[in-house]
Amino acid sequence: MEKAILEGLLEEEKLVAIVAAAIAAFSGMEPSDFYIRSIKRFPSHTTIWSMIGRGEQVFSRLTSY
Repeated sequence: MEKAILEGLLEEEKLVAIVAAAIAAFSGMEPSDFYIRSIKRFPSHTTIWSMIGRGEQVFSRLTSY
């Protein structure tokens, strides 16, 4: 593989690890208790209320199992 492709994959792995750690810290769950299906960037024009609403939806899905 090209060096640029390998570096891109490493950055993606780091991002997933950071997101998993944040979810675990926020929810009190262990990272092995959930898996990340996808990561999507919020548009820069998203309001704080939209971001809070999305966060509440994600948390309610995590805690409903």
